[in-house]
Amino acid sequence: MRHYLSDEEKLKIKIANLPTVEHEKVELNDRLTFEEARILFRYKDGKIYWIKKSANRINIGDEAGGIRTFKSNLHRIITLRRKQYLTGQIIFLLIHGYLPKYLIFKDGNTLNTNLDNLTAGNHSKRIYSNLKKVKTHLNLKGISYNTERKKYRASIQVKGKTYYLGLYESIEIAKKAYNLAVKKLYGDIACFND
Repeated sequence: MRHYLSDEEKLKIKIANLPTVEHEKVELNDRLTFEEARILFRYKDGKIYWIKKSANRINIGDEAGGIRTFKSNLHRIITLRRKQYLTGQIIFLLIHGYLPKYLIFKDGNTLNTNLDNLTAGNHSKRIYSNLKKVKTHLNLKGISYNTERKKYRASIQVKGKTYYLGLYESIEIAKKAYNLAVKKLYGDIACFND
């Protein structure tokens, strides 16, 4: 007698086989270190303040950096030893002890440098956070309708490769499949189908 897996069991297997999305650290060659950051800066309420002078024009207690356009977004940027750092990078360094290769602003607002809005990422997470608002003709992310089979197809892209999560009779089950996959891959920056 043949045993068939349910759609839910098949989905669990597919999600378990998705690749892991790890964040990457910046090589610290000639970059700001955790120890230097602790000496120069203090973090409070999403802002960085100087606690030690690094140049004549800096006053202790002033908010560090200024607002500038960087990669077509407004950011608060701190220049130190002729290198530029995003305020969020320094906050992340002060709290977690390393600079992430990609810093992701969960709400998309690059001026919101509150700790709960910052997360480390990699190229895949950065692309995902930039494209997470893109929806199909069904107005859902990662869900399309297969007219040939008259079912809803759930899929997700990771590192430029598409992973199919299955064909489903119901749009609700397809949304659930997509939501489970993005939760596994992207955790706290996941953008779910409602």
